[in-house]
Amino acid sequence: MQKVKKQEAQVLKRRFFKSFFIAGKRQIKVFEQINENAKGDFDFYVMTLFAGIIIALGIVIDSAAVVIGGMLLAPLVWPILGMALGVTMGRSHILRTSLMTILKSTLVIVIFSILVGLIAPEVVIESKEFLSRTQPTLLELLIALAAGFVGAFIIAYPKMGSAISGVVVAAAIVPPVATVGLSLARGEFDAAAGAFLLYLSNLIAITFAATILFLISNFSTSSAQAEEKRKSGFRWSLLLLIVIIVPLVLITKQTALTVKQSKAVKDVVVSSLQNVAVSSLKIDQKNDILVANLTVQAKEGITEDEVEAMENILTKRLKETVILNVTVVPTLEVGRKLSDLWKDDETPLVQEPVENLNELIKCPISIGNKKVIRSYSKLVGCPICPKIIICENGVEFAGQQYNEETGLCEDLLFAGGTPCFDESSPDELQQ
Repeated sequence: MQKVKKQEAQVLKRRFFKSFFIAGKRQIKVFEQINENAKGDFDFYVMTLFAGIIIALGIVIDSAAVVIGGMLLAPLVWPILGMALGVTMGRSHILRTSLMTILKSTLVIVIFSILVGLIAPEVVIESKEFLSRTQPTLLELLIALAAGFVGAFIIAYPKMGSAISGVVVAAAIVPPVATVGLSLARGEFDAAAGAFLLYLSNLIAITFAATILFLISNFSTSSAQAEEKRKSGFRWSLLLLIVIIVPLVLITKQTALTVKQSKAVKDVVVSSLQNVAVSSLKIDQKNDILVANLTVQAKEGITEDEVEAMENILTKRLKETVILNVTVVPTLEVGRKLSDLWKDDETPLVQEPVENLNELIKCPISIGNKKVIRSYSKLVGCPICPKIIICENGVEFAGQQYNEETGLCEDLLFAGGTPCFDESSPDELQQ
């Protein structure tokens, strides 16, 4: 019975891969088409040059539409498919030609992107279009794998040819190269390294995925020597893919950690201050200290006590020392003062005797819908979550719990909607 099932599975497997087979005549046409378009002739480099310039300018002005328009002009998908086809068919000539075309195109784009960066030195490129290409992750690698497979599929099956523009956009080879040039023009070598890693990972992933498609499409080799070259080329492609995955895994983990830290900082700032908005935030890790540089919009200045309280809360949440560098952009609300929305709690809450009042820290907490300032011992520090529920009998409960995975405070759910017992006194509750 098991033998029969195994045979049926093998038959289904052969039928699946056979559905990708293309005839010999079509293979010749695909080879000729890719070989012709992958050549670095005058037309190719003119299109590459202007695509690079348009994309670099699109990144400078932070315009996704301009960047996409430049992608549609870039013809680099053809030499990438040429490398994949060269590996699949064991054709060293098309592999070398395509690789040289890509290297020359990359150099042209980098040089002119540097010039764009030097011409517009006052333009701040801290934009989404720029930053998104300096921090590569595994997600970009998966996109490139899908783009490479589909790109080869479209070329192999002519009925789908109209979709090649979408593959060019998904492949996204030129924007990282342009980002490398812009980063070098600004002297930001870390950003240039990140953009180059994204470019390299996309290039390897697209080539590998396209090679897989050509292999299962039954592209044949012309000799035993070509077959050996195909096996060697495929092994090298797989090895390069594995090697490029390692730094991407590390960067992905760091990016996820940074996102968690950013969420925690924004949550603490918004919950600690009244009517503020975080307009920018940058996280830097210096040794064992987390430095958060943020710009907030507020109606009044932020005091040292408020910054100290937020640092205290974040240190508890993130379990490492946190330093906040806050820049305040003042805003104005006509007819209302920010001080009217704040009230100091009449009785400071000190959980143990404090001889010197300087040993107190003023912490923001939320009672009901009101934010108040309450003093705690510095030895105890501020509550990790600000929401507190005070019952009529004076007993207090924490209204939130801290979620270590998300770095945020979550409201607690109580039976009956409240932890308070109306008929109980504080003495009875303590019993």
